[in-house]
Amino acid sequence: MKTIWKNNIKSFNKLNKNIKCDTLIIGGGIAGLWCAYNLSKQGQKVCILEANKVGSGVTSGSTAILNYAQLIIYDTLIKKHGEKVAKRYLDDTINAINQIKNVTESENIDCNLNKTDFVLFTTKTCGATKLKKEKIALEKLGVETKFVELEELPYKIKKALSIKGSYLLDPLLLLNGLTNYVISKGGEIYENTMVTSQPDGKVIEVDGYKVEAKNFIIATHYPYINFPGFYFLKLYQSQNYIIVFKPNEKQKNFAANTTYECIDKNSFEYRRIGKNILCLGPDVRTGTKPYISKYQIIRDHLNEYFEGYEEIFRFSAQDCITADGLPYAGLYSDFLDNVYVLTGFNKWGITNSFITAEVICNKILNKSNKKQENIYAPDRNNFFASIIKTIENLGVDIAGWSNNLLNVDSKKITRIKNNQGAVVKINGMRVGVYRNENGKLHIIRGTCTHLGCALRWNKDENSFDCPCHGSRFDINGNILNNPAIKKAEKIKT
Repeated sequence: MKTIWKNNIKSFNKLNKNIKCDTLIIGGGIAGLWCAYNLSKQGQKVCILEANKVGSGVTSGSTAILNYAQLIIYDTLIKKHGEKVAKRYLDDTINAINQIKNVTESENIDCNLNKTDFVLFTTKTCGATKLKKEKIALEKLGVETKFVELEELPYKIKKALSIKGSYLLDPLLLLNGLTNYVISKGGEIYENTMVTSQPDGKVIEVDGYKVEAKNFIIATHYPYINFPGFYFLKLYQSQNYIIVFKPNEKQKNFAANTTYECIDKNSFEYRRIGKNILCLGPDVRTGTKPYISKYQIIRDHLNEYFEGYEEIFRFSAQDCITADGLPYAGLYSDFLDNVYVLTGFNKWGITNSFITAEVICNKILNKSNKKQENIYAPDRNNFFASIIKTIENLGVDIAGWSNNLLNVDSKKITRIKNNQGAVVKINGMRVGVYRNENGKLHIIRGTCTHLGCALRWNKDENSFDCPCHGSRFDINGNILNNPAIKKAEKIKT
């Protein structure tokens, strides 16, 4: 995955032998490394199996903000779950920020951690009403906030809410520090090792080798085991597009000490990366047809309000979204008593990965507070809090399967120009086709290898994406994003 962050993480070998450990962690992103750090600190022998390179997945696409004021969340959580649960999530997030800060200091991890003011703002009257409700919700939970005037923004706003206690960091530098700690404690890490099987008791087979462990943690962003668990009904994936730019001379000090987040639909976020500014654009469900380039939307915005800017870098970020606003952490299923999962970070992966890793590690180490309900349990009863989103997810799944059968959105191959792609029908088969700059065709089967939904062409990323569960494939069928664990079949002409 393309990334703006500095990557000093060392490389590791592919699994080439049978191994034993106390806990096997599947996934080498920030979630898996937080689990490895916590368990290693308590004397456990841990092993990590990563399908690609450590930190090469979703962590590398993070905007890396440590923040508890996560858009309009607490008013929603109080309505869906009650004040007690909302307060618990707030406290857990504030604790995560403090603990991450403590870890970077105690382990001497230089990850460019810097304090920042955080401002939620809106340009609409309806947004002003939402901000007022969120302010009331935060104050009800014990957080002091204040409305502020924002003269530094290059366009008019209706309302702005300032919240203290946020930080910015480089996620790959943090990951590098955690990786070094785990290795220093005897942990083992293997890269280019994709796990496709399910643990059988205390053993899992990977590429012909056996891994023995007392416990297993699935930290693969999107859980890859469909049954049991049924996470494909509980989660969907959302994608954001990001442009990092150098501001013009007049705006060179914009966002120097403040991070800005607009709460409106099709809105933007601004945060500093050194002398440059990261602009995160509107999100979209992965696999949604991008009739308009999402990067173009950001460019149009920058051209209008940051005239004379210089584009430095662009990349995208992908997130797992739960139906009720809280992440999942706990037993993968009641049928797998030593397999744990953490997922569904709802765009706040740096803090939510820490929270969920702590929940799981406390369970493994028998440190869980029996009196304190696990509000993040994957089997929590959240039907009424999430019924609309659950029905929406199921509707997208049905549409994806139907499109695969009917080919209703396919086009003719002759209409595909150089450096363009599309989904087409050849001899009755749905396929994804990309024509390179020389006119050569790259063809893959246009069906997701996860659960058989119809793939769609993403012209921003030159990839074939699944709208059902967010798997993504490159023009040669290689997996760019899970839950798919099998490459898309390459079709020869």
